Amino acid sequence: MYNVNYLHILVAAVVAMIAGYLWYSPYLFGNQWAKLSGMKMDGGSKQDMQKTYGISYLLAVVTAYMMSYFIGYLQVTTFMGAVQLAFMLWLGFAMPPMATNYLFKKTSQQLFFLETGHVLFAMVAIAVTLVLWV
Repeated sequence: MYNVNYLHILVAAVVAMIAGYLWYSPYLFGNQWAKLSGMKMDGGSKQDMQKTYGISYLLAVVTAYMMSYFIGYLQVTTFMGAVQLAFMLWLGFAMPPMATNYLFKKTSQQLFFLETGHVLFAMVAIAVTLVLWV
């Protein structure tokens, strides 16, 4: 039976938030994402952003919890195993519904790749954090 380490899950969710901050920063893809999505990089009101980041963190906790379950169930113990697991879960469960949404919304392929790339990056960050922190 796999024992859940809640501290690891909470920290892995923080790592996912940091991954998102980096991904959408002006240093990586933030400016391109803002242009493609029509969003402004000013962040909106402080209250709105606190709520958005709070909910985003809770969703990252859910992802980290489920990733932790799969890591334990499949007994993943290596860096490459973590990367492969994250990729397979992304490919099977995260990317397809995102692709369906993009097909119906008829948004650009570039935006699709930017946003699904972020999800993959965050899932890899979570998996690697959970596997390597023993």
